[in-house]
Amino acid sequence: MILSPRVNLKLLVPSYRTRYLLIQRLFQRLSAGGPIPRAFNLGTGQGEYDYMVKGYCRELHACDINVRDIEHAKELNRDQTGIVHAVQDAQALTYPTDFFDAVLSVDVIEHVQDCRKAVREMGRVCKPGGHVIVTAPSLRFPLLYDPVNWLLNKFGRHAAIGAWAYGHFRLIDEDEARTWFAEENLRVLDTFYLSKHLVGLLEMYWMGLLRSLVRFHTRTAGVEPAPVWITDRLVRLDEGLFRSSRRSVGIAFLLRNEKQ
Repeated sequence: MILSPRVNLKLLVPSYRTRYLLIQRLFQRLSAGGPIPRAFNLGTGQGEYDYMVKGYCRELHACDINVRDIEHAKELNRDQTGIVHAVQDAQALTYPTDFFDAVLSVDVIEHVQDCRKAVREMGRVCKPGGHVIVTAPSLRFPLLYDPVNWLLNKFGRHAAIGAWAYGHFRLIDEDEARTWFAEENLRVLDTFYLSKHLVGLLEMYWMGLLRSLVRFHTRTAGVEPAPVWITDRLVRLDEGLFRSSRRSVGIAFLLRNEKQ
């Protein structure tokens, strides 16, 4: 099962697994009263989240600006009905206003030129009273996750490794993000600090290499690698040891759209 092309090897990476499990829990919470009528995955990438998210909604739209990623996402989720994939720019979506009941954005805003435009679009396409889930790499990452940039950041500089790899234009500051959300009437219901010091130490600088090796590995969604239980134990240990720390590899927000 480890090397089968049917499994998503990214689920063995603690920071990825932590984020995946949080999103799963949040969609369980949002669909507690019944399936979400229409959800949106903004920045679906290769589509690994779509299969899981669709299980909590009747209709799912998923988009990305990368054409190759969308082609892979369609193939990955070919056996799941009710998912509509499209090529879209997060800063200029073509969907109608007040179209979605729930919006998911997994590690997208750090890749766009104008974060405010992307957040504005999330708020625009989300119905009043709907929910938005946003995750992003945190500016306040643990020292042992990226000691080079931890030091460089103190002088306003950074190197394209570790926390600043993967084409990131920025890391996300919690207070700044809250300002963006408030401007669009998106109220923060919960904030989550994802992957703390233990996970940071374990991943450090090899994460980029692993990502490049498994980028287009997955061929069938919904199948977990057999050793994922080891990752789950690491995730629980990391959270248990550093529960009170606000330094984390990633940060996530659950928002409610309170526009009139």
